[in-house]
Amino acid sequence: MSQNDEMQEIIEDFIAESSELIEKVTQDIVVIEQDPDEETINGIFRAVHTIKGTSSFLGFDVLSNLSHKAEDVLGRIRKKEILPDAMIADTLLEALDLMKLMVDDIRSTGADARDVSATVEKLERLNRMESSDRTTENSDRAVQGPGTAPEAPKMLGEILVEENVLTNKELEGVLEKQQQGDKKLGEIVVEEKLITEKQLKGFLAKQKTHKEEQSIRIDV
Repeated sequence: MSQNDEMQEIIEDFIAESSELIEKVTQDIVVIEQDPDEETINGIFRAVHTIKGTSSFLGFDVLSNLSHKAEDVLGRIRKKEILPDAMIADTLLEALDLMKLMVDDIRSTGADARDVSATVEKLERLNRMESSDRTTENSDRAVQGPGTAPEAPKMLGEILVEENVLTNKELEGVLEKQQQGDKKLGEIVVEEKLITEKQLKGFLAKQKTHKEEQSIRIDV
């Protein structure tokens, strides 16, 4: 067997293994959003780590870089620095979809040339997120007793920061653009590719629910 044949065999094994791992991890991401089981999280982390390492060895740098960014997020989940909520799970699933497409590209063309910059940016944003943000938020809510004055209904920007979609600095930039024109905040974050239209609808529904809850508390 020639050296080229050996390398081709290694690549074929990588494609087969990665396809299986991505399929399993995609299912497990949905599971940990509802039940962040430590064993399942560790399994996801190891699978993505394997794809990252082998793709780097084989010179598939785009796939390796995307896997690396996803691995970093999973590492933070593993350390319980962040929780695998809907936004984080959606971003990881988006990364896995791209990883699957690139593995298919490698199978058909031998290359992983795809633009994954938008997803990489989302993953990096999750990695920059302060560990204490969600913990502090939950603690603040826990100490509020029945006699506490009701919170004001939350603005969309506040919800996006709490859900780790935007940093405070990014929100400031979006608000500046909003002031300069006549577009709504939601339109701007979609145009900037910070979230998808589907995700925006989810956050708007959450904002509406929060307003209704506050109204009920006040009426009571």
